[in-house]
Amino acid sequence: MAKMDYGPKRGRSLIFHTQAEKPEIKYKESPPINIDDLTKDFANKRILAKRNKQKKKRQKRK
Repeated sequence: MAKMDYGPKRGRSLIFHTQAEKPEIKYKESPPINIDDLTKDFANKRILAKRNKQKKKRQKRK
């Protein structure tokens, strides 16, 4: 059974019997991540979230 020219499995049987060559994937090297910047960002976000919460509470009281 070679290649089928019609139907849902058209041309599939050949692929299974012949091993396809897998192209090598080359990844771009990403620049090193500065951990201090990340922690600063998270700290800032946390502080801002706290401030916003307090703001909302104040507005509710008014």
